[in-house]
Amino acid sequence: MKAVIGVVGPLDLITPVISAVSELPGTKFVPYPYTHESGAPDIITAAAAEVDGWLFTGLIPYFISREHLTRPATYAEYSGSTLLTALIQLLREGHDVTRLSIDSLSGHSVAEALREADVPTSTTRVLEYKPGVTSDEIIRFHREAKSESYVVITCISSVYEALRDEMTCIRLAPSLDAVRIAANELLLVLTNQVNEDSHVVIGLLSAGPQLSLDHPAVMAGAAALSGVLATAATGEILLVTNRAGLHRASRNLTTAPIIDQLAQEDQVAHIGFGTGNSAIEAERLAYHALARAKAHEQSTAVVSYRHEMDLTFGTRPIPDADASDAGAGVAAARAGLSVSNIQRLQRFSRAAPGPCTTRDIAEHLDVQMRTARRIVHRLELAGYAVRTGKQPTEAAGRPLTLYQLRL
Repeated sequence: MKAVIGVVGPLDLITPVISAVSELPGTKFVPYPYTHESGAPDIITAAAAEVDGWLFTGLIPYFISREHLTRPATYAEYSGSTLLTALIQLLREGHDVTRLSIDSLSGHSVAEALREADVPTSTTRVLEYKPGVTSDEIIRFHREAKSESYVVITCISSVYEALRDEMTCIRLAPSLDAVRIAANELLLVLTNQVNEDSHVVIGLLSAGPQLSLDHPAVMAGAAALSGVLATAATGEILLVTNRAGLHRASRNLTTAPIIDQLAQEDQVAHIGFGTGNSAIEAERLAYHALARAKAHEQSTAVVSYRHEMDLTFGTRPIPDADASDAGAGVAAARAGLSVSNIQRLQRFSRAAPGPCTTRDIAEHLDVQMRTARRIVHRLELAGYAVRTGKQPTEAAGRPLTLYQLRL
């Protein structure tokens, strides 16, 4: 089955972007054009169920849409080499490239590209993109240089359309290499997600002696999990499914269907799920999870992952992970973190509601990066952190992943 990737951007950029990546195996690229970048959030909200991931033709539509993303997403970067291509075009047309007004690119990448082309930088104007900056503000920035005969280089289609008849104006397009890099990065994320979803999950259900394989709650739970029922050698009811089935039936570990139904019959039940690469590993983790669940007096479900990762969820449906009033105690129990750390992260996410990185969390909690990565991983598994893309960076090395905290 092919991964469906929605390509978001102006129509004249979507066409070459899809052409550049159309031969990637196992993928189907679907165009989602807009007439103005402000329409991107509505597009991804309306079509979220139709795609597996999003590829944006540039940074701007991605950043104004990121708070609405429910699927993995990335964007094609506009690099210094893209700017060099624009300079060559301007020179061919006889324009003065010593007086440039450039938006969206970082000052560092602009200076580097101009030095490489032996173009003076002292008279260059650069407006770096920062979240919240509107196209109207960018248009005003360029118009300020109109009387001085500056050449506009923009990354934004609406800015280009507004200024093309007033000033010498050129719109940048992402390079084919940048498009392919972004698409391959997105496919890697989607592949990892599919591999995780296919992990074997074994559940062990322990309740009263009257509970049997043909009990309505057990049968309904197995159907919801798309799983198979059996009796374990130690007497518990055994369910076999996969990670995707578990997360779908439990609403991403916010409710435990079987024990919720048994609770309506005043039955106390405990269930442990183990997820692993093999049935043997999943069964071992399931027994570990069941022991953790039985440590609670009330009906409880626990899922155990590899590397000693346990998440707890109980009989009553837990508030959705993105609910603003989700209790710190509930979140701490689900993610296996301390209540104090959850409370500090709640304050952090309310003070800075946009996406953050593991480095931001490490600095806020005053912990090492290794510890911050473990915390973020637990939050992600529990549904309290969602990947929204990569952080633009001028430094060498891999860009940091951006997470939206939902606490």
